[in-house]
Order: sequence, then structure tokens, then C-alpha cells
Amino acid sequence: MFESSIAQKKISTDISKEYININQNEIFQAIKKVQKYPRMAKKMKIEGRVKVSFRLLKNSNIQDIKIVKSAHNILNKDAIKTIKMASLFFPSPKEDLTLVIPIVYRLN
Repeated sequence: MFESSIAQKKISTDISKEYININQNEIFQAIKKVQKYPRMAKKMKIEGRVKVSFRLLKNSNIQDIKIVKSAHNILNKDAIKTIKMASLFFPSPKEDLTLVIPIVYRLN
């Protein structure tokens, strides 16, 4: 039973990686299109990378959004909002996937 779940997780991970490799440009263009730097973070000069995990369903809906790696609470909230909005532009996968996407906040 345990070995079977490990094998299933590996297959799922491989499919997620394949989806990202094929659709990487579209995913990151969608994020770039909707991402806004939070005013408060800008004012406080907060920068960082937030890793967001979520399930992307076959119908292009998303579920189970979680922060995997946090930079700051202000950035975390915005990263979740960004994924929710950007996911509307993600290509539909052939099956439900779990993805982990980094959202970078860097002041110019």
C-alpha cells in the first residue's frame, strides 16, 4: 500500500512537471499580467519570493491554495490573490494537478 502511494505520487509529480514545462511561458505571462506589488509592501520596502501550492483541475478551476514558502504576510496574501486571478488564463490540464509556483516580489 505504501509503495503504491509513492509510485502514484511520482507519476503525479512527473505529470505536473511536464505540464509546467509545456505551459511555462503561458503560466508566467498570466502571473505577470495580473500581479500587482502591494502598496504596503512597497512602502515598507518588502521584497521576497512566495511559493504557492494549489490544485489545478481539468476544468481550470483551482483548489487547496497554500503558502509553501513565505516571504512576508503581506506578500503571501497578494500571492494567493495573484494565483486566483492568473489561473483564469492557465491552459487546462488533461487531469487534475498539484502545482507549486513561485511568485517573486522585487522592487526596482
